[in-house]
This record gives sequence, C-alpha cells and structure tokens, in this order.
Amino acid sequence: MYKWTTLVAGGVDTLKDAQWRYDTLNDSILGQLEKGPIDDETAKSLIDFLSPKHNKYTCYYDRYLRSKDFKEIAIDGSVSLLDLENKTIESHFGYFRDEWVKITLPEYI
Repeated sequence: MYKWTTLVAGGVDTLKDAQWRYDTLNDSILGQLEKGPIDDETAKSLIDFLSPKHNKYTCYYDRYLRSKDFKEIAIDGSVSLLDLENKTIESHFGYFRDEWVKITLPEYI
C-alpha cells in the first residue's frame, strides 16, 4: 500500500490491519478463482470473511461493538457486493446476524 494510505487509515496499526485484511481477502479470491468463476453467494462469503459465523478469526471481534445484551457483534460500516451487469447492490450492515439487503438499481434510477 502507499504512504498516503497510512494517513487515511489513521496510523501504522490501522494500516497493518487494513493490509492484513486486503492480503487475506486477495489470497482467498485468487484461491477461489483457481476453482472456477465466482458466483454471488461465493463472492458474499469471500468478502464477508471476517463474519463471526465463519468462526475463523474470532479474536478479531474483541474490539467490535456489541448489542445491549452483548451477544451480537456489530458490523463496523458495511460490506457490499455490486453486480454491474445486473445493476444490483447487496449490502450487509448493522449486526452480523442481520440479513443482507439487496436493491435493484433500475427500480430507483
């Protein structure tokens, strides 16, 4: 990553985290492409790799906000999948237990 990414990220520790997330996702995508094309469900699973439902990076969630009963982990921002061919956007936000929301752009534009 570039030096300006450090400024945008807010420091070296944040940059290291962003670099790790980028490298991990990139490796997963390249591995999946070796198996063949990536469909929407696979893409969602790949991009949502930090979701606690995967039980892979559980220590990563220690710093995340939780619901009032402390049982749910909040998504910091959102995770989105854009399908430019079908003109759809599917996003996951709120809590990891929440469902993805999908909009079809031609219905709004």
